[in-house]
Amino acid sequence: MTRSPRRGPKAPLLLVLAGLSPAVAAASVPATDGRAPAAEVPVEPQAAPDTAATSAPPAATPEIQANKSEAGEPAAVAAPSPAPSATASAEATPTEEPRGMEVTPRQLILSTGWSWLAVDDLPDALVAEPRPHPHGVALFTGYLWQVGGLGRRWPSWIGFHLGLDAFPATALSRRDLVLSYGLLVKHGLGRHHRVRPFLSYGLGAAQAWVKTIDGRGVSHQTRLSAGVDVRVGPERKTAISFEVAYKIQILPTFRWGGADILKYNFHILTVGVGATFDLAARGPRRRRAKGERRREQAG
Repeated sequence: MTRSPRRGPKAPLLLVLAGLSPAVAAASVPATDGRAPAAEVPVEPQAAPDTAATSAPPAATPEIQANKSEAGEPAAVAAPSPAPSATASAEATPTEEPRGMEVTPRQLILSTGWSWLAVDDLPDALVAEPRPHPHGVALFTGYLWQVGGLGRRWPSWIGFHLGLDAFPATALSRRDLVLSYGLLVKHGLGRHHRVRPFLSYGLGAAQAWVKTIDGRGVSHQTRLSAGVDVRVGPERKTAISFEVAYKIQILPTFRWGGADILKYNFHILTVGVGATFDLAARGPRRRRAKGERRREQAG
C-alpha cells in the first residue's frame, strides 16, 4: 500500500485569506519536500482603498436619469451653484474714486511792467502841443477762480483785478495817477504741461487824478490782453507770466477851468512780466495719491 505524499502546512492558505498575495505567501513559508527554498519576494505596501470613491454614487448621466424616469423613480436634480458672495464681487470690481473738488483751483497774479499813454486827452495834456504821450510804470494784480477746464477742456478763470499806472517821465505826466479795478476773465489756449498761452479781457472802472486839478475823473475801462504762462518748479504750481495789455478808459467829464469839457479819454498800452501762483490743486489727484499710498502700505 502506497502512501500519499505528505502535504505541506496550510499556512499559505491562511496568509492568502489574510490579504497577502499567493506569491508572497509561498515565499514566506519554507519548503518541506526537500527542495531549496524559494527566493524571497519583497512585499510592496498596498495603498488603502479609496473609500470615498467607492462609496460615492455614480454621476447621474442622461441614460441613468432616463432609466429612473421609466422605472418611476424621481430623477436626480443638480444642485444649484452657490451665488458669488458680495465680498468677492467687491474685491473683483475696483472701487471708483469719487469725483469732485475739495477746493476750487485759484490763481494769484502779480506783475509789473512798462506803460505808455497811447491816447492822452487828460487835462494836463491839453496845455502842451504836441502832446507828450509819456511813458510810465504799471502794477497789476488779480485773483481768479477756475470755472472751466477741470476735465479735458481748456481752462478758464474768472475773478477780480486791480491795477495802478503812474507816469513819472515828464514834469506834466508825473501829475497823473490812474487806479483801475473790475472783473477779469482769462481763457487758456491749450493744456500744455509747461507753456500755456492765454487771452483775457476785463470790464471795470478807472479813477484818474491830476495833482494840479481838484477832484478826480471816474471812467469806464475795457481791458484786453494776451500772454503766456511758463510753468516752473518741480510741482509746476508757479509760472512766469508775460503779458501785453491794452486798456481803454472812457472819461466823459473832468471839471477843469470852471467848465465841463467832454472827452477826456486816454488809452494805456502795458507790457508786463510777473508771476502766477496756483493756490489749490485738484481734489481727485490728492485723493488718488492718498489711495495709492494706502495700497502701497497695505501691500
